[in-house]
Amino acid sequence: MKNLQHERLLSVALLTAVFLWLWIVLVPPVATYRSNLHIDRFWLHKVFGPERYDLVVAGDSRIYRGISTDDLSAELYGLSAYNLGFSSGILDKDLLELAQHKLAPDGARLLLLGITPHALTAKRNEHLAKIAARSLEDRILVRYGHPLALLFHRMSPTTLLKLIAGHSVWSNQTNYLEDYFIESGWVASSYRREYGNKATLRTYRETRERFPVSPQRVADLLAAVAELHRTGVRVFFLWLPSSPPMQKLETAWPGFDYSALREALRSAGAVPLDHAVPIGLHSYDGSHLHHSSARTLSRSLGRALAEAMEMRPAAHP
Repeated sequence: MKNLQHERLLSVALLTAVFLWLWIVLVPPVATYRSNLHIDRFWLHKVFGPERYDLVVAGDSRIYRGISTDDLSAELYGLSAYNLGFSSGILDKDLLELAQHKLAPDGARLLLLGITPHALTAKRNEHLAKIAARSLEDRILVRYGHPLALLFHRMSPTTLLKLIAGHSVWSNQTNYLEDYFIESGWVASSYRREYGNKATLRTYRETRERFPVSPQRVADLLAAVAELHRTGVRVFFLWLPSSPPMQKLETAWPGFDYSALREALRSAGAVPLDHAVPIGLHSYDGSHLHHSSARTLSRSLGRALAEAMEMRPAAHP
């Protein structure tokens, strides 16, 4: 009798294991959950990732969408690089300290700053602060527990049938195409269909009216750059390219005088790279670069950095 019960229990366990295996193999995770979890891991890695790099690129969304650090690294003969851009990022003490923390002590210690008027306003670095405030338990769950989380978030039969029928179910974004690269910090971005830049320019115009460039923010940035230079960090910068209408709008941003800022940054020890911005770059929304243009810009900046550092390819025996 006991043997029969054991056999039944074993059969049930085996059937359950087979069913679970088939469920995992044949039923994909919920598409939007998987996507959102990946994006969450992307941002947490920016603040809490343990890796250190030769080069860190810091700034706002025009940085994290516009600079492919893999392409930068390819032109720098393999130096490691990371994109530390944040949504509405501000070049304040918190971001600059995090950028310095991400630099490998025994590495090349290079910092590339993306200059925009918005990044020099008195606004708080809200996106960075929000991520930094995440609890330890939450961070562990998102960064290391994602395989288990995905196990219990599988597609519904209805969604699965849509997938089988050939419909796109992997994102709730119908027009915005984004690819988040956790290891490099870059987001390759574009629109499936572009609708011009009026909406983006309107938003920036409203922000410009409310938030002029802060003289104190500029003074703090110059002091920070001078201190970084003193401690051996080589600082580079450029006014990030966008579209002609956006550049015209930013030129008229209250308190933004890029020519004066450029000279002040140079006096503090930083090196401008504006000469390395290629012509013909394309912005899909009037502000952020299409991913193909972002890669073109990154390659050009990488070559300019290599030239500024007098880098040469390693000699082969």
